[in-house]
Amino acid sequence: MNIAEKLKADTLTVAECDDLLAAINDQSRDIQKRIAEIRPAGKNRPHGPERRKALESGTPEDVRKLDDEHADAVIRADQLQAQRDAVQRRRDVARAREAAEAVPQHCAELSRRLDALEAAQKALTDAWHATDAAYRDAWQARNLAVRGGHNPEGADPDLVARAVQAAAGGINTRSRLANLGPNTIAEELGVQAERVAA
Repeated sequence: MNIAEKLKADTLTVAECDDLLAAINDQSRDIQKRIAEIRPAGKNRPHGPERRKALESGTPEDVRKLDDEHADAVIRADQLQAQRDAVQRRRDVARAREAAEAVPQHCAELSRRLDALEAAQKALTDAWHATDAAYRDAWQARNLAVRGGHNPEGADPDLVARAVQAAAGGINTRSRLANLGPNTIAEELGVQAERVAA
């Protein structure tokens, strides 16, 4: 990949920048590896193995070629770093541009999600109304029976536990049931509170 040519493009996408950065990183690893093999000795650093071999058993021309290659490799490493910085800047620009372009799409998705949420909220409200009506019928019928001298069997404790759990989950609704405490629900349905599973 010719990175310099790619950088001449007027615009780059984030994906294109990511590809360029990957290529730069690959080339940087290769060039750093080569520099380590042919580098001249420096402060607290020995000759690279290939240069040391040329010094020990090669000709002056062999050493000179490695020195020239090393100089070019160092320049290439600097160039790759500069290109990395340039691509990262271009990536930041592309990321902002693509985010701006995506705003309408995200807003459309938000609208779809709100449509679904509103439908779900309406369905939940309708379900609470129906549940409240069924609960009211159950406790009012029991209340009427008791006042008339009857002793109807209490509701199944598991049913009361389910009603208590549903009430806890609907605390922010307008449901009457959702605003009753566990003991009240048990009492209204004719079950001792201690018989209701937590």
